[in-house]
Amino acid sequence: MAKPKIRGELKTVPISEVYPNDYNHNEMPPEMMEKEEEAFRRFGVIRSVLVRSPEPKRYIIIDGEHRYKILKNAGETMIQIRDLGPISEEEAKMLTVVLDEIKGQKDFIKSAELFAGVKAYTHEEIASFLPYKVEEIDTMVGALDFDFTEYGSLKDPFEDDMVTEFGTIVCRVPKDEAGELDAAAEAMATTVGVSDKKEAVQLGKLFTHLLKEAVANVK
Repeated sequence: MAKPKIRGELKTVPISEVYPNDYNHNEMPPEMMEKEEEAFRRFGVIRSVLVRSPEPKRYIIIDGEHRYKILKNAGETMIQIRDLGPISEEEAKMLTVVLDEIKGQKDFIKSAELFAGVKAYTHEEIASFLPYKVEEIDTMVGALDFDFTEYGSLKDPFEDDMVTEFGTIVCRVPKDEAGELDAAAEAMATTVGVSDKKEAVQLGKLFTHLLKEAVANVK
């Protein structure tokens, strides 16, 4: 196995010489962009933008477009980059996907313990720069005092699924009604046009659809 190598040269260059690529697949909703902007206001920029340089003084972003946009919108004239040099567009595209897709998954309990242990920031402040709502952070921290032992292991039953775009919510239903509820869910999924070859994903899509409708009706 080849040893990993550190690539690229760290530079600080005029932001006018840096350009977004035309294939970025990582779209960020406006509310998440606001949170990232707040994080930079509080903590500053601590990561360089990864680029390639197909020609002198022209740097194309591989990873870090949102950081670039925030700095540009803030009126900054300089930006720190890690330049990989004149690598091919094909390699740059693959790096864009790799750096976006291969990330660790958050552990619910460890995240909750981190939030509970941070006393310098309120839950409202944390929610202003992280992708959580205040209520979600309150629930996570509150769960630390809950006794889960009667529900068995906290292990995600689908953690080996390798489908990273889904999370798992575990619930229990009365045993004598499980069959009837399963059949009703199958029929309802057909009615509302929700389908997936994986039963758990189909049930999750149905649950999401019905819950969103219920919330909309309450409003």
